[in-house]
Order: sequence, then structure tokens, then C-alpha cells
Amino acid sequence: DYADATLSICAQATGTLQQAPPIDLEPVMRCATINIQPPDLEVVKEAYSDAVCTTLLPDDDGDDIHEATIGARVYYGITITNNSTTQTFDNISITDVTNDGGNLTTLVQSAFEAGNGGSTSLTPGSSVPVCVEYLVTSTALGQPVLTNTVTVNATDTGTPLTVEDEISVDVTDANIRISKTATPIVGFPGSMIEYTITITNRNP
Repeated sequence: DYADATLSICAQATGTLQQAPPIDLEPVMRCATINIQPPDLEVVKEAYSDAVCTTLLPDDDGDDIHEATIGARVYYGITITNNSTTQTFDNISITDVTNDGGNLTTLVQSAFEAGNGGSTSLTPGSSVPVCVEYLVTSTALGQPVLTNTVTVNATDTGTPLTVEDEISVDVTDANIRISKTATPIVGFPGSMIEYTITITNRNP
């Protein structure tokens, strides 16, 4: 969200006047504020749990990374926006891939054109949302997180332009359970506590 977005950069200086006795000078701070404007061509991606891309995937551990399990369906919401008031972007082509080998390029491109009246041009002030489905498979477990990257290529009066965005999802196997217990559950300085970790595979 670029509405009223600003970036403030501040610098503070301190010093000591070398005399007898030395005098510490009062700190001096100066700031510069920069207004942040959205790019003329913008793409934003999110991960949802429903087919109309309204409910975000959960983030139960609060690490700002969505979560899903093997066999779940992730719905990627992609919005491509022309923030310019005068420029039309032409020849828009989209690639969309995941780091576990998935490729949603054809699906996303088709959905974009269908939502844009069959056109590959984006007129000033227009925005096209896309919602596509992806089935999470066990191949995602081979990556630290499942990352999906969308890249939008276009031309601006003949000049090539590229923008991209990505979203990551933590993937777990719902059939794997980990539990941990402590004996005793109350400890004192110098006492021994035994921890037991149990990993259960519920796959048949």
C-alpha cells in the first residue's frame, strides 16, 4: 500500500569541545523525508486458502510466512496494476513458477487475458486480479519454503519493462507429528530434567 507512504532518513551528530574541562555538546539530529510513489507497472502476489482468493493462508507461528500441508490446495492471488495516468503498457507476458518445479505460467497468462477482455495491454489506472490454484505435493518438502515467483514483462512505448513479486509458504506433512515431554515437569537448580521427543509417521 503506497498511500501516503514516506521514508524518513535521520542522522545524529555528537561531539566534545576539547578544553579544560571538556564540554559535551548537545546532540544534533537532521532528517530528510522522501515520498514513496508506486511503480507505474506493479504486480502483487498473495497466498490464499479459498478459490476466490479472499482468505489468506494461516500464519500460526507469527513468522510472516504462510503455512500449508502436503495435499492442500494453495490459491495464489496476483494483481497487475497500471498506476500511470497516461501510459499504456503493451505486450504483457507473465511467467509464474515455484521453486519445487511447478509452473503456472500458462494458467496465469490465460486468466489475466480473460480478466482483461482478451487484451495483453493494460490501460492507465486499470488493474487485473487473477486467482489460480496450486496443489502442494511432497516435492515441496525438498525446499526450505515453497516460493512462488511471478514475473511480468511489458513494453512502455517500445522499451522493455519487467516487474516481479514472490510469496513463500511453509510446507509440512500433516501425517508427521512431533511431541515433547519433560520429566519431572518442575525443576530446581542443579536437578536433572529428561526430555523425550517422539516423532510419529501416520502414513499407512
